[in-house]
Parts: sequence; C-alpha cells; structure tokens
Amino acid sequence: MFKNLANVAKRCFNAVKRGSTRLLLGGSLMLTAGAASAAVPPAVLTAVTDSLADVATIGAAILGVIVAIVAFGWLRRIVK
Repeated sequence: MFKNLANVAKRCFNAVKRGSTRLLLGGSLMLTAGAASAAVPPAVLTAVTDSLADVATIGAAILGVIVAIVAFGWLRRIVK
C-alpha cells in the first residue's frame, strides 16, 4: 500500500510541476475517500443498506410501469 501511496504522491508532485491540477485533485480525493468512510457508525451503514433495498424496489416498479406503457403502445399500433 505504501508503494501505491508513494506513486500517487510522486504523480501529484509531477502534475503540479506541469500545472495539471486535475490529477492533483483526483489524487487528493482518492486519498481522503478511504479515511472518510472509516468513521461511519454501523447504524448508518444498515440504514443506507435498507434504503438501497427500498430504492431498488421502487426503481423496479417504475421500470415495470414504463415497460407496460411501451408494450401497450406497441399493441395499439399493431391493432390499427
């Protein structure tokens, strides 16, 4: 892991020398993402997991309605 972090730091320094701020921003976001997710309490993780299941159910229902509307339209075109 330290080799990877050293490579990221080296690339960031080289990017600054060249004036590329996108790589510097991406590297810093990548390094802070691991630290940000480490302090999440388990209750929050279960709540997010439960809400993801609800979102998947609602998404499947909406997709089913859209497919039904499109199928009904196709059937109406065939009958005409």
